[in-house]
Amino acid sequence: LRGFSAMNPLQARQRVDAVYTLKQADFASERQWNDYLEEKEEIIFNFTENIDVPATERKLRQYAEEHAAEIAASKGRAAVAEKETEKNQAEQKQQQHQQESEAARMSVDASVPFRTFEDTEEGRAERARVAREAGGADPVYAQRRAAVAAFSGLYEAVTM
Repeated sequence: LRGFSAMNPLQARQRVDAVYTLKQADFASERQWNDYLEEKEEIIFNFTENIDVPATERKLRQYAEEHAAEIAASKGRAAVAEKETEKNQAEQKQQQHQQESEAARMSVDASVPFRTFEDTEEGRAERARVAREAGGADPVYAQRRAAVAAFSGLYEAVTM
């Protein structure tokens, strides 16, 4: 056993999963699937517990050679599935961005009416009045506020 050391369980599983790539749908019966899984787990266990590593290596290599076509096909299916997933995620992200942009545009359109003013003296005066009101600088409001401030001081002086 010199030269061999126990593998990290994660490393062993990754190494074996790279070769044992079949899915349950690839088997005719549940019994065959369970035998396949048992063989796979036995190899992982042998690597992690440092049990007969040379024989386990040979078994893994032999399986890889015998099933090279299936492994390549499975990796191809996995690559296609991964590309399809990435494509779907990109499409979903783009769709979500478009929906958010549309929602933001609609909320702005609904809450702020677009108004045009003529390029005349009256139009400019109207634009200035609307801007003042929008900014809270209504002259009537300013007069009311000044009156309330003045009289509230008198009221406080009388009630004390």
